[in-house]
Amino acid sequence: MSMLCLIACAIVSIFDPIDEVDAVDEVDEVESVRRLVVSGRYALALARVTGALDGAEAPILPPRTRRELETFRARCLFSLGRWPDCERSLRRLLDTGTILERERSALMIELAKVCSRQSAHAEASRTIDRALDIEPSETALRAAIGLALHARRFEQARPRIAALLARRPRDAYGLFTRGIVRSRAGDVDSAIEDLRHGLLLEGALRDTRFELALALSKAGRPTEALRYAVAILEEDPYDAEACYRATRALLERGHPSSARLAALLVKYFERLGAARGSSSRAEHLAQAGRPSAAAVMRSARRERLGDLAGAVLELDRGVELEPTSQTARSARARFRIRHGLLALADDDIDALESAAPGRSTPTGTVEDLRAASALARRRLQETAAVGTSAPRQQLSRSTWKDAAGPLRRLLAAARESGDTSAADRAARLLLARAPDSVAALTHLLERTTDPALIVPHLHYLRRLSDLPSVGERFKKELTDVRRTLTGGVVTNVPDSRP
Repeated sequence: MSMLCLIACAIVSIFDPIDEVDAVDEVDEVESVRRLVVSGRYALALARVTGALDGAEAPILPPRTRRELETFRARCLFSLGRWPDCERSLRRLLDTGTILERERSALMIELAKVCSRQSAHAEASRTIDRALDIEPSETALRAAIGLALHARRFEQARPRIAALLARRPRDAYGLFTRGIVRSRAGDVDSAIEDLRHGLLLEGALRDTRFELALALSKAGRPTEALRYAVAILEEDPYDAEACYRATRALLERGHPSSARLAALLVKYFERLGAARGSSSRAEHLAQAGRPSAAAVMRSARRERLGDLAGAVLELDRGVELEPTSQTARSARARFRIRHGLLALADDDIDALESAAPGRSTPTGTVEDLRAASALARRRLQETAAVGTSAPRQQLSRSTWKDAAGPLRRLLAAARESGDTSAADRAARLLLARAPDSVAALTHLLERTTDPALIVPHLHYLRRLSDLPSVGERFKKELTDVRRTLTGGVVTNVPDSRP
């Protein structure tokens, strides 16, 4: 169960929203950092802050300026997932100068959240308790609830939820989290009504559906539970928890047809598990404040699953989080070489060379990467007579912005020549660049007609049916596949609001 979104829903950051800054010719250091943070350029803002606070002129900075810069440093470190460094920054803020009690409480809320992200749940609990003692605000209550649920301390969350609902009886977050606690305690009938309020919370749709599927199964209503689990899989066919929950719901229905479907989902679940491997290392890297390394691990997992769009997002995120990270850039260069994006790979290799001339990267030396890129170009030249050669050549020279055209042509050429493996790769990479590509979606739909691949087939059908240009052509098949998976009951996704 994913509880991190509960923390995100619960906690209002101490870092006040920053208004856009009007352009001026000259700005002081604080103002320049503020501009970078407004634009979401956290890594660059952090470099500027660190230079100011740790540089030669740091001792002569006025106390107020130091405090503002340290606050920005904490904000940037949090946004970048650098938890240990963020914890140290927050503790410096708590330890320096005279602090108003309200500000101390707000800093402790953020510190508790950072401790929780590092799985230091006992310290997070003690810290949020101190924040509540100083000021039992709604912000602190919501934070305490989210932190307790993230630590799976459900009974600890109960009095905080009651306190929040005493102030706001119809609060969607309070009711949703009360539903989670009631579900874990076995009070499933009451839990189901509470859980529906999660549908009102931004960013909580997946977790709400999952919690409803779990509670409905406990209540002996497997067909309803199944529809919520299937709704998750329509959006994300790689969600192993939802796949497991759907399998359980099918078995709980007790019909022979459901048992056959469950057997198919078990095979698909096993495929997911084999491709995903252990997720613990990526989680440990994230907890240790190594976000780019964690992103690289997640991208590798996504690539094994065939989710190239997810792999690209993770690699780009890894570079964004730590622009100077050799881990992220070298991994992205290797990915780009594997998939024929050679000009883009060279950009990453050049950046690595500029940042650390002559040094080794986590995937070999810069020279190793250049050799791999050169080998890929030679192989491209050797296959000049192959039907897919021209679009491959175009792709190798393309920027990411212009990659959709070569990828569409490569997909068409691969299909025409019968090279299904190349067509699959082109379609998956095309979806990373153009998520609404009808050509890519229809190709992958055709490639998932095996009954054991009913989950990805449903996913591609859903995406096609949502496209205004072609959606009507696929709505009937979508309904039929939903009927197959949900026991013959034709229904839309049950997301009616309370």
